[in-house]
Amino acid sequence: MMHVFLLLEILIIICKIESSFLDVDKDSYYMPYIQWAYEKKIINGIGNGLFAPEQPVSREQMAVIMDNYAEILGFTLPENEQEKTFADSDKIAAYAKEAVSHLQIAGVINGKNGNLFDPRGLTNRAESSAVLRRFIQMVIGKDKI
Repeated sequence: MMHVFLLLEILIIICKIESSFLDVDKDSYYMPYIQWAYEKKIINGIGNGLFAPEQPVSREQMAVIMDNYAEILGFTLPENEQEKTFADSDKIAAYAKEAVSHLQIAGVINGKNGNLFDPRGLTNRAESSAVLRRFIQMVIGKDKI
């Protein structure tokens, strides 16, 4: 694994990758990954040239990231579920509504008790793992995991 990090460091030096965000240090280990995802239009910053790398990810942000990633893969999310209208759907940010709908209909992301989506709620490791697993199963197939 160490050789991967060394190769990445060499590539960063050779390519002189610069961060598009004022708060993502060019020497941080995560800078090339953030920059890659930004250039692929998987992620955006929080505005004013900032990314907030230490800030947790909300459920609606996770939906947008996963939906954007599906798009760059050229993968059309299937329609496995009936579309739900969550009790708190009016709290989902305009930029995230379509992504939340796509992932919910695909069965990648679920609501919480009380028919809530909790769009600004923070994802935890368990939730993120479940979403990632469901997404990967759809993209490469359940039998290949």
